[in-house]
Amino acid sequence: MLSTITPTLARRRALGLAGALALVGALFSLGPPAQAAVPATVPLKITNNSGRGEALYVYNLGTLLSTGQQGWADANGSFHAWPAGGNPPTPAPDASIAGPAAGQSTTVRIPKFSGRIYFSYGRKLDFRLTTGGLVQPAVQNPSDPNRDILFNWSEYTLNDSGLWLNSTQVDMFSAPYAVGVQRADGSTVSTGHLKSGGYNGFFNALRGQPGGWANLIQTRSDGTVLRALAPLYGVETGALPANVMDDYVNRVWQKYATTTLTVSPFADQPGTKYFGRVSGGVM
Repeated sequence: MLSTITPTLARRRALGLAGALALVGALFSLGPPAQAAVPATVPLKITNNSGRGEALYVYNLGTLLSTGQQGWADANGSFHAWPAGGNPPTPAPDASIAGPAAGQSTTVRIPKFSGRIYFSYGRKLDFRLTTGGLVQPAVQNPSDPNRDILFNWSEYTLNDSGLWLNSTQVDMFSAPYAVGVQRADGSTVSTGHLKSGGYNGFFNALRGQPGGWANLIQTRSDGTVLRALAPLYGVETGALPANVMDDYVNRVWQKYATTTLTVSPFADQPGTKYFGRVSGGVM
C-alpha cells in the first residue's frame, strides 16, 4: 500500500511557489503564482545530472486525494486507477515516464496526490498488485524483483493548501538526489544535496565500521553499489547482529534517566514541544 507523507517530514509548503526535486542532480520545479489557488496539476521539471549513461525512468504513484483511489499519473498529470490485483500479486500496468538523459531536463505534470515519485536507472521497476493494492519494492527481501535495480524515491502530498515534499532516506540510502521549492521570483531553495565526496564517503565509512555494518551494502554482480539498507532491515534480515544497537540504546536510556528529552517536531510550530524521561526502564 502507498504510504502518505506527513507534513512533519522536511516540510516544504509551496502554495504560490514552485517546487524542486533533484534526482542525482535532477531538479523538479513546481508551483502556481503566489496569489493563485493551487491548480489541478503543477509542472515538475526533472534535470538529470547523474552522469550515468543508462535510461532514466520516472514514476508518479499515489492516492488521488479527490477520490481516495490508488493509481498512477502519466506525464500529463492524468490519473489512472490501478486495476484489480490478485493473489499471488499480478503485474501492474507500465506506469513509467521516460526521464531525461544525463545532462538533460524534462517537465511533467503532477496531480493532487499523496504518494511517491520513484526513479530508476537502466531498468524499469517491477510493480505488482494484490487484492489490497500496490506492492512496492522491498529490496531487503532477496527475492524482490527490484533488488538489482538502482532506484530511489521521494514522497509528497500536493493538495489545495500547497505542497509537502521530502527526500526520504528512511528505508535505504541509495541514488542521491535533492528536493526543493522554486519561489515566484525564480530563486530555488533545495535540500538533500550531499557534500562533495559524501556519497562514496558514506559507503566507505560503513565498510570501515566493525560489527557487520558493511553487510547493509547491496552490490550488483557488475560491481555497481546499489544501496545501503536501514539498520532495522539489517537486523530483521540477519545482515546485522540483533544486539548491534544495544550499547547505543543503553547509553541513550541512561542519559535520559537524568536528563529531560525535548522534542520540537514542527518547524512552523516552535511552541509545540514534547518532554520525556526514562523511568523504571520505560521512556
